[in-house]
Amino acid sequence: MTRKTFGVLLLSALAVVPGTAVRAQTSVRIKANIPFEFNVGLKTMPAGIHAIAEQGNTSRVLSIQGLDHGAGQVFTPVTPASTARVEDAPSLSFSRYGGQYLLSQVRLGGGKIDGQLPASRSERELMRSGVVCGEVTVLLAAKKN
Repeated sequence: MTRKTFGVLLLSALAVVPGTAVRAQTSVRIKANIPFEFNVGLKTMPAGIHAIAEQGNTSRVLSIQGLDHGAGQVFTPVTPASTARVEDAPSLSFSRYGGQYLLSQVRLGGGKIDGQLPASRSERELMRSGVVCGEVTVLLAAKKN
């Protein structure tokens, strides 16, 4: 195959790929008004309204998107908890170290998502340093978008 023919085939293949791109399916999405700045992994999210959604059908990856002032979006893996029940109220749980809040658990209710987020490097350092940790839970409206 000549170099020119290979180049034409490669360009043709690249032209087809965007038309067949697979989009992540979002099956559960809920909005939360979080009254304080918080961390998800290495990303700091501002206080305000955020959309929390499971990505795909596995409920193993969540997206958290700030809806106020271009706050950005972060994706995080979750480890499913074995305690998910249909009657559980939707909520977000945060580990609080001094004035720093780290998202630690997401419950979207209806038995859909009940997941624990992995501890970030900064959270592990805070745990090792002996800083006292508290828990803060934000209850969410049951209405799903």
